[in-house]
Amino acid sequence: MQRILARNARVPAIINPDLEKEFGADISVLAGKHIENVFVGEQQKNHKIHRYEDQVLTFVSEAAKQVALDGLT
Repeated sequence: MQRILARNARVPAIINPDLEKEFGADISVLAGKHIENVFVGEQQKNHKIHRYEDQVLTFVSEAAKQVALDGLT
């Protein structure tokens, strides 16, 4: 399953150099591209939750719902 994901340009859940070599192989627009850069660097650490994050998330979610509803009318 991880091979199928990697070949379809999804970063595999396991660290395996063989899968990294096959990354994006089934995606034609990635042919000839330098895809090895996908695996360079370190994973981003979890971000610190801001004290207003819940309020912002609620506001953004409600705004997205309103935009979606406005598009239906």
